[in-house]
Amino acid sequence: MTSTLHNDNVFNLMQRLEPARALFSEKQMKNREMLLNLTNDLQTSLEIDDILHLFLNRIRTLVPVDGLTYTHEETAIHFTSTLQGKHKISYHLNSDQGDLGVLVFTRNHRYQPKELSIMENLIPCLRYPLRNALKYHQAITASTTDALTQCGNRQALDAALDREIALAQRDQTPLSVILFDFDHFKRINDQYGHPGGDQVLRLACANIKNSMRKTDLLFRYGGEEFVILLHKTNQDGALKVAERIRRQIESDNIIFKGQPIPITISLGLATWQEYDGINSIIERADKALYKAKRLGRNQVCSGHSVV
Repeated sequence: MTSTLHNDNVFNLMQRLEPARALFSEKQMKNREMLLNLTNDLQTSLEIDDILHLFLNRIRTLVPVDGLTYTHEETAIHFTSTLQGKHKISYHLNSDQGDLGVLVFTRNHRYQPKELSIMENLIPCLRYPLRNALKYHQAITASTTDALTQCGNRQALDAALDREIALAQRDQTPLSVILFDFDHFKRINDQYGHPGGDQVLRLACANIKNSMRKTDLLFRYGGEEFVILLHKTNQDGALKVAERIRRQIESDNIIFKGQPIPITISLGLATWQEYDGINSIIERADKALYKAKRLGRNQVCSGHSVV
């Protein structure tokens, strides 16, 4: 008798639990489906900005979030959404292949534990899309970067100059180009060897990049020749930038094997004119550079003036 009552109680309990089990299972299925759909959507692009915009828009349907920033130190990638708030919650993403960067969500009031739980369930969906996008970014960067100086290479220069000229034509804004090379560079290679010459190029370019505006771009044109694109910069502004770089290089203290290597550069510049294409603006900067060399080196020349 007791056994029968026990079995009946168990049966009745199971009957009562069945709707809850079905509901729980259905909820689990919906969550899995949502996460799968989000992961698939995030893998439709290899552009990091697109992935982060999509993720932010999706997470906003579940949790009120004002802004998102993303930073990946190794690749110097930094993304910031338009809106931002004063309260922040950050997540450091990792995968089996290394660091994937830091996400920071912001809004103007504090996050609740339930909201954080939702976000922490969604964030893992970013791992594989971000990893793939970072690999893609690194591959593209490697194909357009000079291995020694970490400046853009000739391929990157052509693409950037074509883009900048198109913008200058469309918006009727100024654009200037500085072409420079290192004076008597053969002597440096002869005296210190190619490792010494490489050290000069590597450190001098790093110093120049650190002093440039974010909108200015540095490229290795070939050998010891380099090009700087100055976005929205007229001739007077370009002359000031070029002279500042000339003085900086002249005062740089580059050491190789305990020995200081004195260096100077000559610079030529050209400012975009309506008839200019990629070749013509570089040719005018090149003529100005050779003028600077003829006049004694370690100086700046444009088509019309010497600083």
